[in-house]
Amino acid sequence: RVSYYLLATDRSADPAVVGRDAVARVPGSEAHTRLEFASAFRRLVSSGFLSVVGVLVGIGFVVGGAVIALTTYTATVEKARDFGVLKAVGASSAFVYRIVIWQSLLVGLARALLGIGASALAADLIARWVPEFVTDLRLLDVAGVFGAAVLMSIAASFVPVHRLNRIDPAMVFRA
Repeated sequence: RVSYYLLATDRSADPAVVGRDAVARVPGSEAHTRLEFASAFRRLVSSGFLSVVGVLVGIGFVVGGAVIALTTYTATVEKARDFGVLKAVGASSAFVYRIVIWQSLLVGLARALLGIGASALAADLIARWVPEFVTDLRLLDVAGVFGAAVLMSIAASFVPVHRLNRIDPAMVFRA
């Protein structure tokens, strides 16, 4: 059973004439231009496939945010004594927060860049090895992922900072 077939024509051929001839030779068929076919296929993919991909992307963002949050929390809590010393010598809570947010941003941005680079490499390799599989890495999507990584990094710094702000500087010097 054939669901569709593609015709290649000379550039001088009239698509409407070729389409009428094709429909006349294959009863029950329809003729579409390249743009009409692409539009119909896009609607088909969007209705059945992209909703699943959207859920997977959402799960990926949740997992990515959790990884950034856990990394930031662990790195911050491991250095809680150092932050206590900073507070004991007069560092403000805002200063401590800036250190943690920069730490979190660096981790998030490094991982976002690594992920974007890996995606570009995978898209290139897929295009070379399996040319039938179309990949489209758009600049707008890359910018969106990068922006989401920045926001997740900032959000991930709130929990450890809240814990650091409760540190009593005097506790640092007790044995």
